[in-house]
Amino acid sequence: MKIDFRNTKINLSNHTEEQRAKFQRFAFENGCRWRGSGCEVSELGSPFYFIDSELKMTQAQKIDKDYFYPHPNRQIFYSDLFPDETDPKDLRIKELESQNASLIKEVQELKEALDKCRMSAVNRYMQDEF
Repeated sequence: MKIDFRNTKINLSNHTEEQRAKFQRFAFENGCRWRGSGCEVSELGSPFYFIDSELKMTQAQKIDKDYFYPHPNRQIFYSDLFPDETDPKDLRIKELESQNASLIKEVQELKEALDKCRMSAVNRYMQDEF
């Protein structure tokens, strides 16, 4: 099975190091490479992986979860890549992560709208003062 990994991200925080290694090997078989260091399985302690438009892979630590969810790359799931290994809890995790990503995007949009309202109010105040 060939997968287009361009501009994707995957959360493997609930997966074993063996599963992370399997994911990496599969990504390498589909043309991915570590940014700057080839295609050796490594960084097995990292739960988050990102692949850019040039199929260069990077990783992030668990403390970077606030970076993972709003990241614009399309999220892929281990259960989609390896359906024979799918545990029912993986499907629930997939569902919750999708909901979380939607909520984060909605919060970001609300923050942007609030910032615009604040700027508008400041501009009106400045016009009235001067």
